[in-house]
Amino acid sequence: MKQASNREILKSWLPLSLTWIMMAVEGPYLAAIVARMAEPDYNLAAFGITFAIGLLMEAPVIMMMAAAARLVKGKNSYLQLRRFNIVLSIVCTLAMLALLIPGIFEFWTLSLLGLDERVQSKIMTAMIYFLAWPGMIGYRRFYQGVLISSKKVKRVAIGTIIRLIAMSITAFLAFKDGSLAGASVATLSLSIGVTAEALFVRLVAQKQRKRLLKIENEAEPLSLKYIVHFYYPLALTAMIGLTVQPLVTFAMGKAIFPLKSLAVLPVVNSLAFFFRAIPLSFQEVVITLMGDEEENYKRLRNFALWIGSTLTVLMILLAFTELSHIWFYKVSGLSQELSNFAKVPLMLAIATPASSLLLCWQRSLLIHRKNTKPVTHASISELTVIAICLALGISLLPYSGASIAVASLMIGRIFSTAFLRVRHGV
Repeated sequence: MKQASNREILKSWLPLSLTWIMMAVEGPYLAAIVARMAEPDYNLAAFGITFAIGLLMEAPVIMMMAAAARLVKGKNSYLQLRRFNIVLSIVCTLAMLALLIPGIFEFWTLSLLGLDERVQSKIMTAMIYFLAWPGMIGYRRFYQGVLISSKKVKRVAIGTIIRLIAMSITAFLAFKDGSLAGASVATLSLSIGVTAEALFVRLVAQKQRKRLLKIENEAEPLSLKYIVHFYYPLALTAMIGLTVQPLVTFAMGKAIFPLKSLAVLPVVNSLAFFFRAIPLSFQEVVITLMGDEEENYKRLRNFALWIGSTLTVLMILLAFTELSHIWFYKVSGLSQELSNFAKVPLMLAIATPASSLLLCWQRSLLIHRKNTKPVTHASISELTVIAICLALGISLLPYSGASIAVASLMIGRIFSTAFLRVRHGV
């Protein structure tokens, strides 16, 4: 593979970054709608918990895009990985459905989390509207990976635009109708948006699908055993990583100011995710452009450093100036009290861009080298540190749950990157 120029890297990365940016807009956009509907505190809390459950259920399939981009080379690999993805997506959907069984639902919402009954009732309906989420995520991630491996990244970005349009239309109509609670409006909009995107991506990947099915002789035919060996550390990593948000959300019930923390966390996390989304968009670029001999290592690394530095400066400006008040109060629609409450957690999140980009870079190198187990080990260490920090912070420190949660997330991610650097040299 020839050396990639900065222009080629930018051409590959820009559509993917726009895709992740548009996805990052979803959370703040829907939270702003929920905040302007009836009972905003309870509905924001219900939306935050339901979305955390949705993230946990999608975790096993979230790395399917990276897997498809790396592994799909012809007929055998396409059919084998597609079959694996279908089974995994069905299992994720059934697991989410199981959480709605009355006895199980009451256990985890009331006995385990100790939620207010008004929040609990809103979660039930919101989760029903969210059932399409994990399956459609798996479906679209697979075909997005097929498009990326064929250098058709612009189509991925177009799919995200369609997703946002479908989501926005649904949210606007449901908001105007007013018959659904805010949390249900948000989850219904997300489900319809991701379904529209998945169907579009499948449609535009048809040409690549036909081309792959004609490639009979692959250099390395995939077996189910190999797919499981390659993918299970990635799936486990995603599950561990996405367990973080439910863990943090659930811990808020034991912290100081639990309702306020539950109300502002979805808004703060959505804003922080914007600064994580751009680093995440660079993962597939590294995987596809690094080259067999890693000849593009230095150029990709320098490009990554430029992204991280720019985002860090932007986040500092947002967190420590009046821009934070404008965002929380005027854009997100939080009350004056909740806007002030959200400022400190945002300040504590300023390491988000740099730590996320470094972790993404390390994971991309390991995936490119088909050495996925260290990725899982790093995620386990991250989750362990976060859990310890949450437990100690909530029991010993006189700070709000939201502030302790964000600080714990930052410490955990920094520890994870240090682990990969020290133990695996990436």
